[in-house]
Amino acid sequence: MSRWKLGRELAVALLLVLVSWHPTAAQQCDLHGAVETLYAADRLPISAEVQVQGWAVEPQAPSGTGVSEVRLSLDVPPDQSSRVEAAAYGVETPAIAELYGSIRFARAGFLLVWDTSGITPGSHRLYIEARTTCGWTRLQARPVTFQAGAPDPSLPEDLRQLPATQQALDRGRARDWTGLRDAATEVLQHLPTSAWGYFMRGIAGEELRDYQGAIQDYDEALRLDPDHASAYAGRGFARHSLGDTEGARADYERAAALYQQQGNRAGYQRIQTALDLLP
Repeated sequence: MSRWKLGRELAVALLLVLVSWHPTAAQQCDLHGAVETLYAADRLPISAEVQVQGWAVEPQAPSGTGVSEVRLSLDVPPDQSSRVEAAAYGVETPAIAELYGSIRFARAGFLLVWDTSGITPGSHRLYIEARTTCGWTRLQARPVTFQAGAPDPSLPEDLRQLPATQQALDRGRARDWTGLRDAATEVLQHLPTSAWGYFMRGIAGEELRDYQGAIQDYDEALRLDPDHASAYAGRGFARHSLGDTEGARADYERAAALYQQQGNRAGYQRIQTALDLLP
């Protein structure tokens, strides 16, 4: 993500889906965006403060980001729901401006601090829409599971028992990248062979624009876990940011192949979009 936090799916600790909306002949909008949240893939906690964040742009819009609002609903589309959550739109996204080559995309982020305490545990469907020049346009509709309890069951036991792990997740949710880097470093002090720790620190490096440091952390994550698709994706972004287009392409292609093997359709589509955006 960089550039939409590319590579931040965390495999076991991050939900990130990129969906491109392809317009009909009568509609000329093309919505690009990502939904990002530092929780286990497809699972959200039941809590008073659940952060759902991401970005959305309409690249062909004549001015601005092409998006004015973002809204969410559960189980039915927002226009059919009695409970629609409005996300704050206009969060700073310098990486998206860099990705699309224009400062007008520098505030394309959205953030919702969502009180999910009244939601029934179990399976639901999450809808996210953005208002473009064509009206409300769906960015995403996907199944999610709401679960009670703080620990993330998808993380290995040694990570779940370490306080620094939760600190890293909390700092990431708060977009405190220095705090995330420090917490991930503490994880690695206790678990020096944790690919997750290196991957999380790589994310922080990207956000802090320490691309060389991010590459080193992704290298180590991949040494420890050669099938870590998101680490390839993240390293690809860092390489792209440093002008290494061919290195980025190689990493993106490897990430795409792994996502496909792992049945991660969203990750595969996201990387295909990243490849399309390479010069």
